[in-house]
Amino acid sequence: MLFEKTYGIDLGSSSVKVYSFFRNKSYMEKNMIIAMGNEAYEMFEKSPSDISVCSPMAFGMIANLELQEIVLYSMIRKIDHILGFGSVMYFTVPLDMTAVEKRAYFHVANGHWLRKNRVFMVEAPIADALAMGVDLEDPAGNMIVNIGAQSTEFSIITGGKIIISKKIPVGGRQLNESICTEIRKRYNLQIGTRTAKRLKMVMGRLSDQKKGVRKVVGIDSISGLPREEIISSYVVNDGIMNCVNEIGQEMKTFLERIPPQISYHIAKQGIYITGGSTRLPYIDQYLASYTGFTFNLSDLYETSAVTGLENLKDAKSIAMADGSVPVGKYTRQAMVNAGMLDAVDDVSTISTDVISQALDGVEINECGNVSAVKTQVAEGSNEVGTAYYSDTYGLEDKLDILQVISYDLTGNVIYPIAQVKNDEADELEQKAALDFVNFVKSDAAKAIFDSYYFDTNVED
Repeated sequence: MLFEKTYGIDLGSSSVKVYSFFRNKSYMEKNMIIAMGNEAYEMFEKSPSDISVCSPMAFGMIANLELQEIVLYSMIRKIDHILGFGSVMYFTVPLDMTAVEKRAYFHVANGHWLRKNRVFMVEAPIADALAMGVDLEDPAGNMIVNIGAQSTEFSIITGGKIIISKKIPVGGRQLNESICTEIRKRYNLQIGTRTAKRLKMVMGRLSDQKKGVRKVVGIDSISGLPREEIISSYVVNDGIMNCVNEIGQEMKTFLERIPPQISYHIAKQGIYITGGSTRLPYIDQYLASYTGFTFNLSDLYETSAVTGLENLKDAKSIAMADGSVPVGKYTRQAMVNAGMLDAVDDVSTISTDVISQALDGVEINECGNVSAVKTQVAEGSNEVGTAYYSDTYGLEDKLDILQVISYDLTGNVIYPIAQVKNDEADELEQKAALDFVNFVKSDAAKAIFDSYYFDTNVED
């Protein structure tokens, strides 16, 4: 869709991932506030007592609507400086949500900062499966495991639907906290979860018990003073295994619930595993030895869900007026202002080949006027067309309005009216002309224009 701003969004407990269909690029930042994103994460565990750095998500669910909207709005503003009018947002969502929790996603996309957006929800296991190339329609069944920041979700997909699913409150943060607890018990030393995370990624070895040590600084549990300590990899691994063993045990229990014929196919194909916490070295091998099943580890990690949303993007054929026609000029100018085309002195000279290349090879059918554009789309020759909004009047049953292009991109398309001075006109003719000008400016005339999709509230 040409000017529609479409985003795939994965609101994670640890980070927010946004895929912009328009820019064909994914973005990721920490899901934290008082500053926003990565800046807030740098303040985490360092802020004074009167400032709280928090995450608006908890266990994969929206915990604070207002803060989550601010995080999402700030991130989208970094991606697209001009948000446009009425974006489309695809959210990955967990399965076990109530109606109130589902409604929260709509409020995040249509609150104080973000407005008039269409919201679609994609179940997170489906998005993960798309990203890993799993055949959703396979009737034999596939198992998807996502180990996230605060939760782990097991799902069985067969025939394009999720038939069994379970989520447990164990994820990367619980692993970090378990390492903190283990170090506090062994060394009487209190460290932060950020330090624990670094130890987890550097020293965590679930299958390869390679000995290693790291020096860390923490607070002595007895004296309350800062102290350095040499931490052994064995202590770190003990903390990690407390949580990973729990995930493995829950997975074995889950596998026992699966029908035998599906379980047999999963044993042959392997379990697909993804999520940010699967960056832990050898986690797939450890879980394989624990459960007796093989694992297919995704190299997308925490971005798998938002990457799966990229597959929702479909190429469209577009009917567009040529550059010599005003609507063709406005279309090209909007594309230049949106950053889709390079700026030129005369936008009417931009060829359809250049536009097609900018849109990744989408077919462009150049039309001589706006009526031809409408006809091409109404008859189904092209899937999308660009036209004046007012030209769609009377075609509501044949056309869908996908996006109203913002005035920020086109500039105001103004139809001026004025009374022409004519010395040959008599007093009655001059009065009639003035009466008509006054009528066009009246509320009654505005109502008529509005009914034909003209915008009468634009300042010139």
